[in-house]
Amino acid sequence: MFKFNFIKNSKTTEVIDFFDYLLSQKQKQQSIYHKSLEKAVDIIASYISKIKLDIYKYDLNTKKFKEDDGELRYVMNVRPNANENSTNFKYNVIHKYLTEGEALIIEINNKLYLVDDFVYTNNIISENTYSNIKLKLPNGNILSINKTFKASDVIHLKVTSKKIQKFLQSFYADYGPLIETARKQYIISNSSKYFMKIPGSQPAIYDTIAKKEISYDEYKSKILNSLFDENDGAVLLSEKVNVTKVDNGERKSSNDYIQLLDKWSNEVAAVFDIPQDIFNKTKTEKSSSDEDFISYCIMPILVQIEDELNSAIFKEKAFKDGYIRFNRYSLIYHDAISNATSIDKLFSNGFTQNDIRKFLDLDRILEPWADESYVTKNYGSMKGGDNDEK
Repeated sequence: MFKFNFIKNSKTTEVIDFFDYLLSQKQKQQSIYHKSLEKAVDIIASYISKIKLDIYKYDLNTKKFKEDDGELRYVMNVRPNANENSTNFKYNVIHKYLTEGEALIIEINNKLYLVDDFVYTNNIISENTYSNIKLKLPNGNILSINKTFKASDVIHLKVTSKKIQKFLQSFYADYGPLIETARKQYIISNSSKYFMKIPGSQPAIYDTIAKKEISYDEYKSKILNSLFDENDGAVLLSEKVNVTKVDNGERKSSNDYIQLLDKWSNEVAAVFDIPQDIFNKTKTEKSSSDEDFISYCIMPILVQIEDELNSAIFKEKAFKDGYIRFNRYSLIYHDAISNATSIDKLFSNGFTQNDIRKFLDLDRILEPWADESYVTKNYGSMKGGDNDEK
């Protein structure tokens, strides 16, 4: 092990095991990073998993995009496949996307599946292909799909944030080798060690309990069993033997982690653009961190997912025949009572009853008047305006 001499003053020197110090600090950092990474990913994945996906298709009669309530809406918001509901599916997709840097979704018989492992080409001009597709079954077994998919037929999400990419690369490069080292160091640092002083000639020892002479190896085993017995008891020592506990320094405790937790966990929160008061659950009513969280953390992910869904489902006709979009109204919960004044202003500025009900996450009213818009304080029809009085 490498050692360095640090001169404290002109008269004394202190020998420090520098490598052990750095390794210990790195282990603590990686452990906190691991917990903080899981926490950050859980916050983001839980949030996105609850957001509804709206499907819009072009209506040739009205020449407007209208919400579609067909099979695609059911797959996106209720049950993407036979064994998963939409909330769990979206959570697993985002979790894999953020922890591994990418996630692949394939479609089989109009059902969506999250891929556990895959191989794909990295072309520039020609279209990429995906093969060696493996799906993880509920019992943990792996199902191989003997089919090659084109890039236009899959939903391939990749982390585009450079700071997240850099963090994940550094994290996994360091974390793997440290797991075993940290485990061994913890066991060593928290285990008890003893000096056992015995005569050089090693004469036989008489066991008063067994009423017979025993060897030193047998005697040592009896002492160790007594020392590490969970029950209180006394250790019977021969006059020829002296046992002294070795003090190997301060025990490892959670205090070290507590001191560093805020610093390093906040670093992870910053990587994922999660405001610290949301990450640490210290948010107050006056805080504006919800808007920052949605704008800088959630929205970039939603937009990327929307792009991938539209390119895979609607192909090149994405914004001609239809498109998929996350419901922006459901990003934050709103209740009708506390937002009554704002709702009144929305209605007087052209929002329909169904627009507002969607904002409040209420069911649509299946009546023509619920889709009519009104403007001005007098709530005149947008079609007629002042002519309505004539």
